[in-house]
Amino acid sequence: MDRVIYLILGIYSLFFMINSLPLLSYNASAGGVGPGVMPMFLSVVLMSLSAVGIFKKSEKHTTIPLLKAGVLLVLLVCFIFIWQITNFYVALPLLILAVMNLLGIFNLKDYIILTSAFSCLLYGVFTLLLKVSL
Repeated sequence: MDRVIYLILGIYSLFFMINSLPLLSYNASAGGVGPGVMPMFLSVVLMSLSAVGIFKKSEKHTTIPLLKAGVLLVLLVCFIFIWQITNFYVALPLLILAVMNLLGIFNLKDYIILTSAFSCLLYGVFTLLLKVSL
């Protein structure tokens, strides 16, 4: 059953990637990044993750209950609102703290490492590589 879901995700990401191809060259003549870069990046990541999921050996794993998934969705919506009010570097640590507490894996050392790593990664990708301000 898991392989069927991964196959559906792979097909969806292929469809998403094909539809984002015309958007890649939209702003390339001006030397900037076109609007198709982010959809292309996300579709390639989703396609590669689904390929790994298809070919990996199936094992038992725990799932997140539906209530926690709903709370996670509410947290993401709150993250977007907090991001609009303050800025990204205030909203991201709050989101990571809330998700770690929700999943029950809170450890101060892990929190500091994870928050620093995500902040640096997203700063590097968006601000330095794509020249987009957060």
